Amino acid sequence: MPFRATTQGGVLTSEDLNFLQQVYDTAAATTSNIDDAAMHDAVRMLIAFYQAGERNRIKLVALAARELQHATGRSKFLAVG
Repeated sequence: MPFRATTQGGVLTSEDLNFLQQVYDTAAATTSNIDDAAMHDAVRMLIAFYQAGERNRIKLVALAARELQHATGRSKFLAVG
C-alpha cells in the first residue's frame, strides 16, 4: 500500500487514497519486478496529476503503467489520450 506512507499531513481524503490505490494496483498488475524507487516515482506522479485535477481513472492508470514500465526497463508504450 504505497499511498499510506506518502500522503501524511491530511492532504488527501481516505476516498482519494482508496481511488489512487486502486489506480496504482491496476497499473502495477501490468508490470513485474517493481522496485521501491519505481513504486515511489509512480506514486508521486499519480499524486501530482490527481492534485492538479486529473480524475480520469483510465488516464491515470495509463500514466502510472507507463511510469512503472519505464522505470523497470520495459519499453512497451501505452498511449494516453
